[in-house]
Amino acid sequence: MVTFTPDAHAELKLRVAASDKPDPVVGVYWLVAQFDLLRSPEGNAVWKEDPARWAVFVMHRDPEFGPRDEQLICVGDLRVHFSAEDSGATDVTVDFTDGQFRVQSAV
Repeated sequence: MVTFTPDAHAELKLRVAASDKPDPVVGVYWLVAQFDLLRSPEGNAVWKEDPARWAVFVMHRDPEFGPRDEQLICVGDLRVHFSAEDSGATDVTVDFTDGQFRVQSAV
């Protein structure tokens, strides 16, 4: 289940309305950690880590790839695709503070 604070809901409504994407929906996704092996300017191998985190954004529904209608939930007047796989969370609350979305999760 996804809950939006009033600030998050208002910001997402603005972003959906301003979207030039066809059929915009809100995505609330858990992104697993990723690691990349890069080279420094000196040529040394350096591991770069993108830690696991929540992402909240406006996206379009691709007719071929989805998300499909049955994958969307309605939260107020927003259509949302919620993907919490591997996060352990069943419920999240999304807030919008200081220009950023912040997600609190409950297991």
